[in-house]
Parts: sequence; C-alpha cells; structure tokens
Amino acid sequence: MLLNDILNNASLKTGLTRVSYDASKVPTSASNVTILPFFGDYRSTIVLSTMLLNRYREEQKAGRYFILCSWAGMRGLFPYVDEYWEAPSEMMASLFPHAAQFVNSSEMVAAYHRTLNQFFADVVDPLDFIQYYNYGLTNDFMKVFRHIKLYMPPIPSSVVLGNEFNKEMNSRAGMKIYIQPTTHLEGWKEGKPLTYSVSPNFWTALCLTLTEQGWMPVVEQGNLCYDMSQRLGNRVIYCNQQDLSQKLAAIRTCDIVLDVFNGTARLAWFARVPYLSCDERNRYSGSKEFELEDILAENLPRNHVFSFPTIATNSEEMMWKPSLFECIIPKLEKMRKELDKSSLPSSGEIDKMVPYSVVRKKQTKRFGTRFIRIPHL
Repeated sequence: MLLNDILNNASLKTGLTRVSYDASKVPTSASNVTILPFFGDYRSTIVLSTMLLNRYREEQKAGRYFILCSWAGMRGLFPYVDEYWEAPSEMMASLFPHAAQFVNSSEMVAAYHRTLNQFFADVVDPLDFIQYYNYGLTNDFMKVFRHIKLYMPPIPSSVVLGNEFNKEMNSRAGMKIYIQPTTHLEGWKEGKPLTYSVSPNFWTALCLTLTEQGWMPVVEQGNLCYDMSQRLGNRVIYCNQQDLSQKLAAIRTCDIVLDVFNGTARLAWFARVPYLSCDERNRYSGSKEFELEDILAENLPRNHVFSFPTIATNSEEMMWKPSLFECIIPKLEKMRKELDKSSLPSSGEIDKMVPYSVVRKKQTKRFGTRFIRIPHL
C-alpha cells in the first residue's frame, strides 16, 4: 500500500482531516514519518509555533516527513510542517477545557494517540516540550537550542476578508477595537492557571461602554466565544473568520486589540497591532507572560490594567464600571492619542534571532527590617 493511502486511512480512523499536504512530497515509507498530535492551550500553541517546533523539526527530526495534528483553523501558524491534520471545529469547545500547557487530558485526544501509534512508529509525545518551556523558557531550552530563533508567519492582505467586511470596516465611524467575547476568562491561583465562567452580559456592557466613548468594537464570533449578534445587533462589526490566518488579517485592520483576562493580546502579537491587556498581576508574573510579551511583541505599543478576573465574573453589574471600565477607558484614550499605524512592525514573515536580553529583569521585592540611622544632634 502506498504511504499516501496509509495516511488517508490513518486520518479516517482518527477522525482528523488532512487539510494541507503535497502528495508529490509524501515519502515512500512510513518509517520516514514523524507525527505530533498536539492539542495544548493557546499559550503553548503560540510557544510551539514561534520558538519550538520549527527548531525541533530541523534539528532533532531533520530529513523526516513531519505531520502536525492540531486545532481547526490554525494551519497558518505552522507553515513549515509537511502536513497539517485538524480536529473537527465543532470539537474545539469540548476539547479545549482539557488543555493545560502542551498536554490535553481529554479521552478523545488519548484516542488520537492510540490510533496514530497503530500506524506510525515515531509519534511525538507533546509532554516532551515541557522540558523546553514550562511557564518560561527552561535551562534545557538554552542547553539544547542555545539561542532563541523567533518565527512568525506573514499576515495575509485584507483582500482575503472579502468586500463586505472591508466595506464595513471603512464605512463605520470610530477607531476599531478588536474584542473576543469568550465564555471563560484566565486566572491564577496557588501557582497554577484556572478559568472562570463569564456571562455574555459582561461583554454586552463592555461593548456598549466602548461605543459610548466613540470606539467601534470588532467582535469575534468563534467556537470559544459568545454569539453577540442578538445582543448588540448592528452597533458593532462582527469578525466570523474561523481560519486563524484570516482572523489575523482582520485584526491587522483594527487600531487596537483589547484583551480582558482572556489572552486576546497574543493575537495582537501575531497581527502586530497595539493592545491593552487586562490581566491578573500574579498570573502575568507567575506564568512569565512578560517573557513571551517581550520576545514576541518587542516593538509593539502596549499598556496594561492589572486587576482581577473575578470583577468581570461578578454578577453585580454595577461593579463593572467603577472597578474595571473606568480603568480601561483612560488608558485606551491615551493610546488613541499616541497611535501611529505607520510605525508598526511589518506584516511580513519574521524569522530571526532574538537575544534573551530583550526580556525585562523582574526585581524581587525584599521584605524585612529596615534599620534607619538617626543623626546625632
């Protein structure tokens, strides 16, 4: 049996779709195939895409035919793999809550592994990557790879978004601000991440507050987001692109990305667009978000609001405005006045060495007795 037929059979058995491959480049033997089933969280997906997988493929799996199995719509983050297989998009909502860093505890993902092991000898365990990145680049990363080589894919032209979306972006008044109205928010407790459910009422109140201030929200519609169309009607613009490359093209047309405790800023890194991030200080520091930010968004205008996601999940809506919205709006206004889109990084492909010295040094606060010298009179 030809290897291409074996790959089709394996894809069919797992329920994954071969969305990207060149049949003329498929090798003759399955012994030349390396396959990675990866269904980690968004953060580890970004780390894998930008700093790990291309180096791993080139330096540890050189000459092998590399297949990545992962999330629907994210092929554009991994243009360097030979093939990309994706899980059905409707499975994302049920699989994603089981993702923690590079691993996924879902029984469905375990079934993917078992089936792939029946077809291929070299099935990579995603857990292997934790030795290189575990809430920050590890000593093993530096020992094995020696330096950081950053890869980020090019951003497609807005032409891929179609005439209707582009016409609406050009005709609607107000600076465009991108928002993901996710069903869950990111938090941090006792050195570990956790998630909070959030009501769609919160996103409605936020978007209406922004429109009152002259902003035009561009609201994502996706598998992990609420459908806000019934609540907001034509008061906002909707982004329903499910392919991540097209989504980044839409974000690139916006003026600012607003991240409210859900990691939307990470999309701004790829789209190379200014952003305001609302985050929990303990999560930002404890998960070394600042390290990723400094490496991937070195030259991007950005600002932060440090607060608590539990404010957004609080059912007492009267608390949202004084505790959160009134902190967000002034910082957005400051960014609006300083915005210069002509100075933003290029939308082209990035493939370069990045010195670790770009990462800010975090100062540890010292607590203890302070002795004060009192001068003699």
